Amino acid sequence: AGYPAERTSLDHPLAQGLARAMRANGPFVLLPSLGGSLPLYLIRQELGTPSVTLGLWNHDNNQHAEDENVRLGNLWRGIEVIAALLVAD
Repeated sequence: AGYPAERTSLDHPLAQGLARAMRANGPFVLLPSLGGSLPLYLIRQELGTPSVTLGLWNHDNNQHAEDENVRLGNLWRGIEVIAALLVAD
Protein backbone atom coordinates (compact mmCIF):
# COMPACT_ATOMS: atom_id res chain seq x y z
CA ALA A 1 0.00 0.00 0.00
CA GLY A 2 3.01 2.32 0.32
CA TYR A 3 3.47 5.12 2.81
CA PRO A 4 2.72 8.85 3.08
CA ALA A 5 4.52 11.41 0.96
CA GLU A 6 6.64 14.10 2.59
CA ARG A 7 7.47 17.57 1.29
CA THR A 8 9.33 20.47 2.85
CA SER A 9 8.40 23.91 1.54
CA LEU A 10 11.02 25.61 -0.61
CA ASP A 11 10.55 28.62 1.71
CA HIS A 12 11.69 26.61 4.75
CA PRO A 13 15.10 27.64 6.17
CA LEU A 14 16.48 24.13 5.57
CA ALA A 15 15.56 24.27 1.87
CA GLN A 16 16.85 27.85 1.61
CA GLY A 17 20.16 26.82 3.23
CA LEU A 18 20.58 24.01 0.73
CA ALA A 19 19.80 26.41 -2.13
CA ARG A 20 22.44 28.88 -0.84
CA ALA A 21 25.03 26.10 -0.58
CA MET A 22 24.17 24.92 -4.09
CA ARG A 23 24.28 28.46 -5.50
CA ALA A 24 27.76 28.98 -4.04
CA ASN A 25 28.97 25.87 -5.89
CA GLY A 26 27.62 26.67 -9.36
CA PRO A 27 24.43 26.22 -11.35
CA PHE A 28 21.73 23.89 -10.03
CA VAL A 29 18.09 22.96 -10.44
CA LEU A 30 15.74 23.38 -7.48
CA LEU A 31 12.68 21.12 -7.61
CA PRO A 32 9.77 21.19 -5.13
CA SER A 33 9.38 17.40 -5.25
CA LEU A 34 10.68 14.31 -6.96
CA GLY A 35 9.26 10.93 -7.73
CA GLY A 36 10.63 7.97 -5.85
CA SER A 37 10.13 5.98 -2.74
CA LEU A 38 12.02 7.40 0.20
CA PRO A 39 10.31 7.08 3.59
CA LEU A 40 11.11 10.70 4.47
CA TYR A 41 7.84 11.02 6.37
CA LEU A 42 9.52 8.97 9.13
CA ILE A 43 12.04 11.75 9.74
CA ARG A 44 9.23 14.23 10.38
CA GLN A 45 7.14 11.70 12.29
CA GLU A 46 9.89 10.35 14.54
CA LEU A 47 12.21 13.36 14.86
CA GLY A 48 9.72 16.18 14.28
CA THR A 49 11.96 17.82 11.71
CA PRO A 50 11.71 18.41 7.96
CA SER A 51 14.04 16.88 5.41
CA VAL A 52 15.42 17.75 1.99
CA THR A 53 17.21 15.60 -0.55
CA LEU A 54 20.18 16.38 -2.73
CA GLY A 55 20.19 14.61 -6.07
CA LEU A 56 23.62 13.77 -7.43
CA TRP A 57 22.50 11.86 -10.47
CA ASN A 58 23.38 12.43 -14.09
CA HIS A 59 20.74 12.42 -16.84
CA ASP A 60 21.76 8.97 -18.09
CA ASN A 61 22.27 7.17 -14.79
CA ASN A 62 19.73 4.39 -15.50
CA GLN A 63 18.49 4.30 -11.89
CA HIS A 64 17.66 0.82 -10.65
CA ALA A 65 18.97 -0.82 -13.82
CA GLU A 66 21.88 -3.21 -14.07
CA ASP A 67 24.00 -0.38 -15.49
CA GLU A 68 23.05 2.26 -12.90
CA ASN A 69 25.87 4.76 -12.55
CA VAL A 70 26.94 8.11 -11.16
CA ARG A 71 29.62 10.36 -12.52
CA LEU A 72 32.45 10.94 -10.06
CA GLY A 73 32.29 14.69 -10.72
CA ASN A 74 28.67 14.66 -9.51
CA LEU A 75 29.70 12.77 -6.37
CA TRP A 76 32.56 15.18 -5.57
CA ARG A 77 30.33 18.20 -6.17
CA GLY A 78 27.69 16.70 -3.89
CA ILE A 79 30.29 16.26 -1.14
CA GLU A 80 31.33 19.91 -1.55
CA VAL A 81 27.72 21.10 -1.32
CA ILE A 82 27.00 19.00 1.78
CA ALA A 83 30.17 20.35 3.44
CA ALA A 84 29.11 23.91 2.58
CA LEU A 85 25.67 23.26 4.02
CA LEU A 86 27.08 21.83 7.25
CA VAL A 87 29.24 24.90 7.91
CA ALA A 88 26.66 27.47 6.80
CA ASP A 89 25.18 29.73 9.44
